[in-house]
Amino acid sequence: MSSKSQSKNEDQHVPPSNNSIYGPYGGWTGFMHSYGLKPWDNDDVEEAKAILAEMKKMDRLDWEEAQKNKNSK
Repeated sequence: MSSKSQSKNEDQHVPPSNNSIYGPYGGWTGFMHSYGLKPWDNDDVEEAKAILAEMKKMDRLDWEEAQKNKNSK
């Protein structure tokens, strides 16, 4: 995920698109099913959105860590 989130300007984090995260699962429905969530259940949809947001947060944290390591060399 991280490599796709980088642009030519590595000094600025570019978050991954939603589709780049759930696309490999076959789309939104496949993403939800992989986490045992039902796309017709609104509570499950909210849970899937929270998972997606957390994945983006982790991507950001990975990028920040890489920047810190790059700058400390």
